[in-house]
Amino acid sequence: MEINLEAYNFFIKPGITDMRKGSPSLAYIVQNEMKLEPFSKAVFLFCGGTKRTIKAIVWDRNGWIEIIKRLECGSAFITIGTSYNLHNFHRNR
Repeated sequence: MEINLEAYNFFIKPGITDMRKGSPSLAYIVQNEMKLEPFSKAVFLFCGGTKRTIKAIVWDRNGWIEIIKRLECGSAFITIGTSYNLHNFHRNR
């Protein structure tokens, strides 16, 4: 399976997310808190409480792809506020 990420939008969920949640629970957050469509052609990023764990979910029309990255050095910088569309952010620069 191959995914062309250039065709996807990227969204970050600001603040802290419980990293014990699986893809269905994170999709619920996307739909009800971020007010976005979880089954769209998008990658949704979440950050854990220590900011050392990042989780991404992607719907590929056959099921969820869940990617987890644990940072060994440093931490992720995700602010509290509204969600950010990274794809449009980079296009506008």
